[in-house]
Amino acid sequence: MLGPLQSWWKHRLWPLWMAAAGVVLMLPTLFVGIDGDDFIHRLKLQNHPLMGEPRSAFWELFRFFPGGEEANYLREGGIMPWWAGDDLRIAFARPLASATHVLDYWLWPDGFMAQHAHSLLWYGLAVGLVGLFYRRVAAGATAAGLATWMFAAEDAHALPVGWLANRNALVPLVFGMVTILLHIRWRERGELRAMAAAMGAFLLALAGGEAALGAMAYLVAWHMTLSQERGLERFRPLAGYAVVVVIWRVLYEAHGFGAHGSGLYVDPGEEPLAFALALAERAPLLLFSQFSQLPVDPWMFLTTEFQVGFSFFCALFCGALGVLFWPLLRTDPHARFWALGMSLSLVPLCASFPMDRLLVFPGIGAFGLLATQVQALGMWGGESPSPLPHPARRFAVGALVFLHAVLVSPWTPLRSSLATTMFKPNRVIADSIRNHPDMVEKTVVWINSIDLGTAYLPVIRAVNGDPIPKSMLQIGSLLAENHVSRLDEDTLEVRPVGGFLARRGDRLSRGIRDPFSVGQVVHRTGVEVEVKEVTSDGRPAVAQFHFDVPLEDPSLYWITLSLEGAREFKVPGIGETVIVPSALPPGL
Repeated sequence: MLGPLQSWWKHRLWPLWMAAAGVVLMLPTLFVGIDGDDFIHRLKLQNHPLMGEPRSAFWELFRFFPGGEEANYLREGGIMPWWAGDDLRIAFARPLASATHVLDYWLWPDGFMAQHAHSLLWYGLAVGLVGLFYRRVAAGATAAGLATWMFAAEDAHALPVGWLANRNALVPLVFGMVTILLHIRWRERGELRAMAAAMGAFLLALAGGEAALGAMAYLVAWHMTLSQERGLERFRPLAGYAVVVVIWRVLYEAHGFGAHGSGLYVDPGEEPLAFALALAERAPLLLFSQFSQLPVDPWMFLTTEFQVGFSFFCALFCGALGVLFWPLLRTDPHARFWALGMSLSLVPLCASFPMDRLLVFPGIGAFGLLATQVQALGMWGGESPSPLPHPARRFAVGALVFLHAVLVSPWTPLRSSLATTMFKPNRVIADSIRNHPDMVEKTVVWINSIDLGTAYLPVIRAVNGDPIPKSMLQIGSLLAENHVSRLDEDTLEVRPVGGFLARRGDRLSRGIRDPFSVGQVVHRTGVEVEVKEVTSDGRPAVAQFHFDVPLEDPSLYWITLSLEGAREFKVPGIGETVIVPSALPPGL
C-alpha cells in the first residue's frame, strides 16, 4: 500500500523536508500579532512603569505573581480578584526562552511578524530534530517517516508556535532533542564528548522551560527498553541528569519560582498528594486530546458533573488504546519505548491545567507508537506486515492515521491562524472602556469576569497608549449566573449560582484547599468584602461589598460582560435584585 512512500521516507533529507512542511503549515501565525501574556512581556521588556521597578528580563519575564508582600500592588490595584489567596505565586524561571524575547525587542521591537518568524524558525528546527530522532530510534523507514509527518502537521502545536509567549515550549524541545540524540550517541559509541555535550544541552533545555523534563522521560524510557545494558546498571548513566534536575529544583524554589496557592497549578514538591490526584485526573484527558485531535481546553469551564463524566470517558478511551496497541507492546521494544516515553512525559505536564498546547513532548511518543503499529500491520508501505492482522485493529489504526496524517493537513493552517482566539475575552474587556479618557480617576468594577481576566485590562491599555484606571475590582464570575442585590446606599450583595469558585476556570488565583470562613473580611482599595455564607467545601456562597462611597459615585465605573461583549452596568436601586446571566451556554 502506497509503496512509493518508501523511497521518500528513506531519503536522507526527509527530516529537512518535514521541517519545511511544518513551517509552511504554521505560516498563518505570522499575522496573529500579540495577545495574552505577550502584552505583559512587551511592557516588561520596555521597562514600563506599570510593571514596577525594572528588573532583569532574563529572570522576571515569566514571574507573573510573585507572592507575599511583593504582590500587594497587584491586590490593591485589582489585578488579582478579591478571592485571590494572599500567598498566590505563579512564577517560572525560563532565562533562555526569555533571552529569545530580549533578542526580538532588541532587533525589531515593533515587528511582530519578524517575532513570529523567529518562533517559526524554532519550530522548523524542532521538527527537523524530532525527525532525526525518529530516524535514529524507530524500527524502520515507515515508522520514522510517517511519525515525522504527523508530528510536523500536529495542530496542537499551533499555540506554542503562534503565541509568542509560548515559545518556551519550543526552546526546551529543541535542546531536549539534542540532549537525547547526543546521549544515545554516547551510550552506543562511547564518545565522552557526546556525554559532555548532552549534559550541556540538557542544561540549556531546562533554561528554556520546565517542559525540558520531557526529554528526561525519553532518556529513562530508552534505558528501560532499547539500551543494551541490563539491571540497575542501565540507569547509572542517568545519574548526572538526576543531579542536574535536583540542583535546578532547589535553586528554582530558593529564588521564589514555582506555583503556590493556585487551584489550577499544582507544585509536586509542595503538594505531592494533590499532584498525584491531578496526575490521575489530567493524564487521561491529555492522552485523549493527543489521539483524538480534540482540544481539551474547555474542560476547565465545565461543571463538576461534566468534568467527572468526561474524565471517566477519557479513562475508557485510554483503556481502548491499551487494547489496540497491546499485542504490539508485548512483542516490540520500540513500541514499548514510544509508549513509555509518552506516558512519562505526561507526568510533569499534569502540574499545569490540561490544554492541548502541552502536547509537545508526549506527541513524539504518541506518533512514534502509532507509526510503529502501521509498520507492523504492513500499512502505508510497512516492511514487515503481521500475517493476519485483526480487521478491527487494522480499521482503528487506519482511522487514527487518516485523522493525524490526512485530515489534519487543511485544519492545521486554519487553527494556526486562530492560535490566540482563546484570549479574545481579554481584548473585549480592554476595548470595552477604550473611549473613556477619564479612566485614570475611576475604579472599574466588573460585575462578572474570568479569574485574572481583568489583569489584562491595564496591560493592554498601557500597550495601546490608553489611560489606565485608578484601580479595579472583580465582583463575580463570568462562568456563573450572579444574583446582585443592593442592600443600602453603598453595599452590594452577590450570590452566584453554585457559589464562588464553582468552576475550575475561576480557580487560577485560589484553590479550594484554601477555604473561606463565614465573617471573613477581605480589604481592597475603596471596598471591604465580607463573606456571609460558605459552601460545604469552603467556597464563598454569598459575599457583601461595602464601598467607601455611594454606588452611584462618579469615581465608580460599572461593567458587565456577556457573550455579546461588554457593556455598562446600571446598579440596582436599594432593595432591588438584578440577575446577571452566565456567559456559558445553558446546560454547561
